[in-house]
Amino acid sequence: MYFKNYVNLFSATPGFKLANPVYNARTLIDLMRYAYDTGAEILVTPELGLTGVTCGDLLSQDRLLAGSAAALQEIAQASVDYPQLVTLVGAPFLFNDVVYSTAFVISRGQILGAVPQLKNPSAVTALEPANLNGYHFPFGQQLFRFYTSHGEPYRLGVIVGRQPLFTDSLATRLAAEGATVLADLLAIPVSSDQRSISELISAQSVATSAICLAANAGSYESTADNLFIAETCIACNGEVIKSCRQAGVHGWPNRSGSQADVALGEFYHLAKSSALVNLKEPLYLRYAAAKSTFSPTAVSSTATPRSASLFVNDTTEFWDDENEGSGKTDTTGRTSTMQHPTHRHDLSKNYPDPRPFVQSKELYGGDALQAVENQAVALAERLRRLKATSAVLGISGGLDSTLSLLITARAFDMLGLPRRQIICLTLPGFGTSNQTYKNACELIETVGASFKEINIQAAVKQHFADIDLPEGDRGVTYENAQARERTQILMDIANMHNGPVIGTGDLSELALGWCTYNGDHMSMYGVNGSFTKTMIRYFLACIADQPATSPKLADVLKAILATPVSPELLPPSDDGAIAQHTEKLAGPYDLHDYFLYHTLKYGTEPQELYNLACGSFSATTLQERGYLKRAKTAANAPCPVTPETADLASSAADSANSKDSANSAVSAVEQFVHNVQPYTPEEILHWLNTFYRRFLTQQFKRNCMPDGAKTGNLSLSPRGSFAMPSDLDPEIWQQDLAELNARCAAK
Repeated sequence: MYFKNYVNLFSATPGFKLANPVYNARTLIDLMRYAYDTGAEILVTPELGLTGVTCGDLLSQDRLLAGSAAALQEIAQASVDYPQLVTLVGAPFLFNDVVYSTAFVISRGQILGAVPQLKNPSAVTALEPANLNGYHFPFGQQLFRFYTSHGEPYRLGVIVGRQPLFTDSLATRLAAEGATVLADLLAIPVSSDQRSISELISAQSVATSAICLAANAGSYESTADNLFIAETCIACNGEVIKSCRQAGVHGWPNRSGSQADVALGEFYHLAKSSALVNLKEPLYLRYAAAKSTFSPTAVSSTATPRSASLFVNDTTEFWDDENEGSGKTDTTGRTSTMQHPTHRHDLSKNYPDPRPFVQSKELYGGDALQAVENQAVALAERLRRLKATSAVLGISGGLDSTLSLLITARAFDMLGLPRRQIICLTLPGFGTSNQTYKNACELIETVGASFKEINIQAAVKQHFADIDLPEGDRGVTYENAQARERTQILMDIANMHNGPVIGTGDLSELALGWCTYNGDHMSMYGVNGSFTKTMIRYFLACIADQPATSPKLADVLKAILATPVSPELLPPSDDGAIAQHTEKLAGPYDLHDYFLYHTLKYGTEPQELYNLACGSFSATTLQERGYLKRAKTAANAPCPVTPETADLASSAADSANSKDSANSAVSAVEQFVHNVQPYTPEEILHWLNTFYRRFLTQQFKRNCMPDGAKTGNLSLSPRGSFAMPSDLDPEIWQQDLAELNARCAAK
């Protein structure tokens, strides 16, 4: 038999880990070794395999992009040991400030090219030079000309993600330009009305008259919303040559791969014929070629090549002359001049503001209360559509429920509904303190809403008895049962009065997961979901300072602002004081909000974020910016830097009936917003570790957060604002933090 026109193809779904490119690179290199040993010439893996396609918005985070780039570099270096193998790897790639789902074509220590997933592939007109950690390669839709081990040429077309199959689809265009083999990197979830990967690829092989192979993402992807099953396939002429569907929880090497020798002769002839037919049409493709030594040659049928190696290796003509002479030789022996000098930027005079959510000019041009007004408009519209004439809120006497009530009152005013139809409940439990109870009662009375009190202690004790919780157990069950009992009462009363439960949870709590799942985490409409704790403190202080605010309400708001943030789930002290202080348990909200802003807004990596925070929260920086001023109260007592005692709250509440109290004290904004506590590098490092640990593991709570309009700077809503898998592997962030911890410990 005559075998020289055969090519050995291998498509596989490795046992990757979600959001862990370091582990995935090692896994892929093991697969490359196996593929090479079994004679494979082309290896295809799934779309975004190095990270996982369900990483959502994390794909634009610098840490994941850097980890992915390092993993690609490791794979390229390892490919030197497997000279006859071409590997197609899916990974995110930042190009011209846009993150693309990209297929990297790697062989013999080189990245030969990168093919992005594009919404409109037919609009691509030319390749562009790209660089990744010293590797230069063409970026864009392209064909790759390779040779079999017997020297027979063939052209490889690459398709990223599922593309519709029609007359002028990407697959048919690639085939028309001469593609002999089409490789599909896929991530298609399971669906009852979805054809199998084998059926899709078989149909593609008929439409294109090409050999088609594909690898689909597997069960390593997040199962939050979809299930991905590892499926691989090789097909030609509508016939499935090899396929494998791995429905279990493990990918390769547990046989979730397809490998076959496929004859090229007939397809090569068809490809040459189709290419001749289209010679008169302008081509949008370029051909990156490679033979036994992989010496590159560029081919273009529409323009005279400027250089024989224009689109593969030597791209020095694209870079600025100022970088000339600063090149280095990489592992492939190529010399790259695209090496930017390392600068040490001095940010000492320009550290970010320690209160980015409050000071951001994006917040309606500095009109902070416009965000609150907009939220009231959103709530009023929701109430109107529900035809609701009442609303139910649980009032704790803390920051969040206070702002929720004020927003609800404003919405009722807009709708012309009496505020008495706002049903406010205080639900005292084992940890309710005298101060928060007093705050709640006075707030409800001042706003003019209806008041109802239900003590939950007896119901919770009965529940403890029903589930056999040992008496004296003060663990998480003891705490969460109280939160869920409160939510049950609120929901039932809302059903009785045909009105929604208005949620109080804020953005800071959602980021940290500092809420009880299906407890205070749940409501029928949330008004604080895009407001952080520092923003809410600022809003309440601004409202207290408004001339239109009554002195009594202003004093109640100041008392609430001065009350420590607490879940109040553990019994108070003997004198009725708060026993739990959230900012001592979970960390200061000034720091966590700072971390959250720079993580979401700019994708800042942990080590850089630590350096920025150390500068922003140093005593020197705060002093220069006027954040360390000690405002004086009416009693000439120094206002605390952060509200960590209830003394000021008590004195402010006691003066609620005083006509002069609101005028004699300094502004609430000056007291509670313009005082920022400095933090040491050790404190910042400690709470930075806490932030990442909680932020990366609490997405399951955010995935089912209630509806609520985004009227603040940012939002963690999974319905369009922020997407992230709840079951990712946080190793690369943990590794970054471990390096940071080690470096700080060595100082």
